[in-house]
Amino acid sequence: MTDGDGNFTFEVEPGTYSLVEQTPSNYGDVKDSDGGNPNVIETVDVTAGDSVDNVFVDELKSAMPSVSPSSIPTARPSRQPPIVPDLSPPSLVPPTPSCIGCIRLDFETSGDGTALSRGEYVTDAWLDKYGITVSASGKDGGGYTPNGAARVFDTANPGPDNNEGDFDLGSPNENCSGGGPGVGSAGQTTNCVPQGKVLIIQESNKDNPDDLHKGGTITFDFVTPVKVEDVVLMDIEEHDVITLTSAAGATTTVSYNGIGNNGVQTVPINVENVVKMVIGIPGSGAVAELGVCLDCDVPGQLTPPDPALLPTMVPTTSCIGCTRLDFETSGEGYALVRGEYVTGAWFDRYGISVSAAGKNGGGYTPN
Repeated sequence: MTDGDGNFTFEVEPGTYSLVEQTPSNYGDVKDSDGGNPNVIETVDVTAGDSVDNVFVDELKSAMPSVSPSSIPTARPSRQPPIVPDLSPPSLVPPTPSCIGCIRLDFETSGDGTALSRGEYVTDAWLDKYGITVSASGKDGGGYTPNGAARVFDTANPGPDNNEGDFDLGSPNENCSGGGPGVGSAGQTTNCVPQGKVLIIQESNKDNPDDLHKGGTITFDFVTPVKVEDVVLMDIEEHDVITLTSAAGATTTVSYNGIGNNGVQTVPINVENVVKMVIGIPGSGAVAELGVCLDCDVPGQLTPPDPALLPTMVPTTSCIGCTRLDFETSGEGYALVRGEYVTGAWFDRYGISVSAAGKNGGGYTPN
């Protein structure tokens, strides 16, 4: 595995892995090749070939730590000893999932934040981020669903006419304050908040989005079990059912009655451990929104968000849960030295800072 020069090799199946180093005793962490946590190289991609130049750098610790503290606090202990190569073999571990919690899937954007376009066909737009895929099927084999895809319908632009669109799916309703493109009596009281993008079963292969008049099903599959809180439907005029399948294969059926043309209605679900949900669409209509809660305890469910896309003023953390802060090390795992002054040693990892103040202005608390 590791030779006398510190080189290491793994033979694994194609895929994406993380490398984790176990630091030898009497050594301190310095850095690694991806510049983050010095003990972890987060992404090693061997999907298409070998990944080389993965390096951990450690150094020998001094035999005796400094007894007297410096006058100015430091983020971590100073490192004077010479840098030597790390001879310990790293281990391969799966990535840690982030804790996203409950979300509202409103079909405005894909999981990576890219805006969805009017008329776009979608299946796995939310797979990488949330582990969710969607498919559509017309009743009696009807409709146009290439590769089983549902189509994005823009309720703000439902036209140009009912042959090349559907004003029953317009939003807001024309009789609401401020007006809108929606037409239908049920929407006068339920469709005054713009619905934006919704999902439909496309009627036929044509340029403009247009829902299939005889309906069918829109299905959501979940890579790992979720709790489905509710489903928001639009322009449903008849009765149908929503069927949910658990990880154990048990099914739960929720019946609903449509409220009519252009109406927007929320169907409560509140079912846990769901891996598949099939929404019956009895005729023309659309799915406007989906409320689900993702399970933080299931390994490998979620891909952590790109830190470059997050606000820089607030530290970002994965789902860590409960921790015991014992002041032996900083958040990055660096040993704290006797007499060291600390303020932000745990800020990047846990979002925790510490300060001290003597009574009546006494004591010595630099910065």
